[in-house]
Amino acid sequence: MPKRRQKNGAIQIAMSAPRPPFFIVGSPRSGTTLLQKMFEAHPDVCFVHESQFLHMCDLYLQETSSIFSSVSWNKIWPHYLKSHHFLQQGIPPDQITTYTEGANENNWPLPWIEMLGLQQKRAGRPVLGEKTPHHVLYLETIFRLFPDSRALFLVRDPRAVVPSMVKAGFGPSSAKKAMVQWATLTACGIGYHRRYPDRILPINYESLVRDAPGTLQRLCDFLELPYHEGMLKYHELPEDKTLAAEDWKKGVRQPVYLSSLEHWKNILPHSDIHMIENHCAVLMDFLGYRLEYPEIFPKLFSRAWTIAMFAWKAARAALAVRNILSRQSYGNQALGLFEVLSSGRKLFTPFDPSAS
Repeated sequence: MPKRRQKNGAIQIAMSAPRPPFFIVGSPRSGTTLLQKMFEAHPDVCFVHESQFLHMCDLYLQETSSIFSSVSWNKIWPHYLKSHHFLQQGIPPDQITTYTEGANENNWPLPWIEMLGLQQKRAGRPVLGEKTPHHVLYLETIFRLFPDSRALFLVRDPRAVVPSMVKAGFGPSSAKKAMVQWATLTACGIGYHRRYPDRILPINYESLVRDAPGTLQRLCDFLELPYHEGMLKYHELPEDKTLAAEDWKKGVRQPVYLSSLEHWKNILPHSDIHMIENHCAVLMDFLGYRLEYPEIFPKLFSRAWTIAMFAWKAARAALAVRNILSRQSYGNQALGLFEVLSSGRKLFTPFDPSAS
């Protein structure tokens, strides 16, 4: 059963576990599933695959409440019970005992935490990981619920992410929408990293592919977890039925391959490359990605677009009076965009394709 702690007048909820959980977050199609499978090959780690709980709660609150209406906290869990994301966990609803306690603004995540604990108990491993890319938007809530937890924030070149998103057949239906999603989720991760530098480790997909042993060693050190060479043999694990049904994730069933780093050059139209760079040049430069077309226009246009996005996200955060998840999500997106605009540093060493 989860334990509750009272601190500064607010209820904190934490699982009874020997080790705090950790979370893999970032933009979808950025390599989060690959990283999850690598950790699943570690003998001490078990994983909850894309519970999507906080993201679904945020979307539900956006649909059912506003600055003029109250929040129906007690309806959040029944809404989640009907979702595919809960059903794929394989846990009977009647095992979630905290669901019957009655939800309010403090204890509404309690059933989700109990679900994570049940998954860990069923797996019988000391360290729990949870991978939901969109949970990069809600790390403030995650860190409040799990005071000692940490997060791995995965970043990938948007020119690789965008066509992969569109091809997957879910989520964004166009390259422009996928580009905006990549930019906002990535900016949110940057914003949270500015606030919690000791609890969030940014890592780029390119480093993971080019030097898997060294990168995994670094991640394990950050999580205070002993490195295990079996993590490199993740593709030899028994087939995951959940992933087997998702054809767009077939890449995690084979070893890492360097050709994935620049595959986008063969499949992405030049018009889409221009579109992505025109909007994301400032953010890409902060992340160490070189432009394919480094003219002056993309940088000027991108700076103006990033400033407009910052203003829009800050306004959305101010308007999310009752929805605490949206408020922290938009607020940290704005903070991340501000960091990109104002900082003279880079988050990663510039990526050199010739070194692959």
